[in-house]
Amino acid sequence: MIAKVNVNIVLKTIDKVVVQLWDVDALVDDLLESKDVSVSGHIEFIFSTSQSGEANPELQLRILSLERSELFRTTTNTMLSDLKIHEVTGFAEVTTIDFGTIEI
Repeated sequence: MIAKVNVNIVLKTIDKVVVQLWDVDALVDDLLESKDVSVSGHIEFIFSTSQSGEANPELQLRILSLERSELFRTTTNTMLSDLKIHEVTGFAEVTTIDFGTIEI
């Protein structure tokens, strides 16, 4: 299944950050994607759930400084586990998860 994750980043106190998309697990979290951000605005991650190794990954965004110190972490989003299989095509839905606006 393909999923999209959206977030709006507003840089107020720092010029550049790294935005990371994680699959949160009980033992070890998996980094799915990472983007360097130097301008406030919309960020989108598009990924296949097979990247996480599971059908229903629990997603989290982490914002880090360029030195890799953590500045912010979202709560875990489990929305993908609520998806249904399309009755006609048999395919899983493509979904968009919106983490809203994060000011740093």
